[in-house]
Amino acid sequence: MPFQRSVDYSYPDAVATAKLQGSCREGDWTQVQELLLRSSNQSDGSWTLALRDAMMNHHIDIMQSLLDSNVTIDSRVVEEARSVEAFTLLFEHGLDIHQNLSLRRVPLIYVLHVVQKDDETLLRWFLALGANPNFGPDPDPEKEHDDSAYIDTSGAVLERASNSASPAIIDILLEHGANLHNSRAIHEALYRDTSADVIEMLDHLVKRGADVNHLAIHMRGFRWGARLLNIAAEIGRLEPIQWLLEHGAAPTATDRYGIPPCCSTQLLKNDEADKLLSDAYNKKLRASSEGNANGDA
Repeated sequence: MPFQRSVDYSYPDAVATAKLQGSCREGDWTQVQELLLRSSNQSDGSWTLALRDAMMNHHIDIMQSLLDSNVTIDSRVVEEARSVEAFTLLFEHGLDIHQNLSLRRVPLIYVLHVVQKDDETLLRWFLALGANPNFGPDPDPEKEHDDSAYIDTSGAVLERASNSASPAIIDILLEHGANLHNSRAIHEALYRDTSADVIEMLDHLVKRGADVNHLAIHMRGFRWGARLLNIAAEIGRLEPIQWLLEHGAAPTATDRYGIPPCCSTQLLKNDEADKLLSDAYNKKLRASSEGNANGDA
């Protein structure tokens, strides 16, 4: 059965659906076979729900039976795939490796949910099949409801990894052609769970060539474009701000509206971050003024 982005999950018999889903969750292959034989229609939403439950619990034999019976694959089913075996079945039954899924994602972005657990084997397998790490949704927010707005210069995959995966995953993606300079990966690193995680990823990305003063267009929450210090100021963690300043991020560099990072901390009343950024901002201005005065002398 070809992939459908979404399926109608209404079903005529709630009792039978509950029994079917329970069998798929528990791995009761015999019961699933009996239910398949009794059913004249495997295209309604109850069967897709059952396939999702089998996928979630990694019951490969039940997945195989359901897919062979033309149960519909939708985005929620793909989201629960967790292994080479599971994705192999999906690809054999109509899913495309660059399928446009719901929530502006492609299969490789779903893989990165698993890559949060650093499944390097699954990622390498995906890439060996020909998954393009630069294929994904157009970041332009004006196109967020356009199902056809997928491009092969998207940074979405690398950004997802930067936000949640390990540096080793970043390296694998870069080895397979992911374009660091065409993404907001270093900006997404600022949203990691802890300051230590943020700094580890920032350090790794800078060593791989990322620019700490890069102006990212269409950054989430910053549709007008933002630099790392603009985002770090909004988040308000002191350690990443200090790290950025020590590694060349310019405190006087502004977003596209001309707003420097210290303005954000002032608006948010984050006194410690405000002092750190304001001091750096004023020091930079004084140095520039003194340099200009010496040049005029």
